[in-house]
Amino acid sequence: MLGARMAETTEAEYRLLNAMSETTQYSLVELVESSGVRRERVGRLLAELIGDGYVTKYGQGERTEYRLSPTGVGKRAMMRGIAKDGPVGWGEFLKAASTAHHQAGIAATREQMAEVPLTDYDRDRCDASLRLQHEQRAFDSAELIRRQRMLAAAVTHGQLLDVFDGLQPPALYGDESAPPAAHPLQKAGSALQTGFMVVRLLFCLPFFLAGIGILTGASKPEEYLGAAMFIGGSIFFAYPVLRTVFDKVWASRTRRPPR
Repeated sequence: MLGARMAETTEAEYRLLNAMSETTQYSLVELVESSGVRRERVGRLLAELIGDGYVTKYGQGERTEYRLSPTGVGKRAMMRGIAKDGPVGWGEFLKAASTAHHQAGIAATREQMAEVPLTDYDRDRCDASLRLQHEQRAFDSAELIRRQRMLAAAVTHGQLLDVFDGLQPPALYGDESAPPAAHPLQKAGSALQTGFMVVRLLFCLPFFLAGIGILTGASKPEEYLGAAMFIGGSIFFAYPVLRTVFDKVWASRTRRPPR
């Protein structure tokens, strides 16, 4: 019962974090509608997230709005990575943690540069991003002109939030699309996981060979049964490792470009 309640809370928190943004502030009503979580639970979760520093609160009363803090962006990235990849080993978990740290760093840089004046280089990159998204039919020509006028009137980086409201902002504060480089801890975790896999296979190998030896000289039912127990037990114990290796080989073959 407790485990099911914790899983339900995690799911509601995940949906709420996905409904929030580090660039746009949303009211309680908007978060309830976009997350699909009950109003009472959204209120409790927001109070917890604010207390933990993941969400920033603006205004009072009916005008209260909420936005993700840089650490909240990291928490959201962590939960997205876990939900997408389903990490079961230290390598995958540390990869999700590294991605979360990367995304939190981008959000923190964006927040720190809110009052920094825009340069011509920044404006050129923003204008190029708007034109690219217009070519991809994210909005019409009238909307492009409107946002270009807002860009021309913008003075600081913080004013770019309105220019790119609802759009993908340019990577002025770090590469937001590419995954971060592997963290040393992530590499260590992957190496440790690989080591456990090798040890597991080496542990199964003597039992498998013993089963084959018994099978080749078996003449009685109990000898066949013993051979089957040795061979079947070793294969069963080694199956998770074999399945992981097969999945990785298959994934590498499917990602390989055709000749």
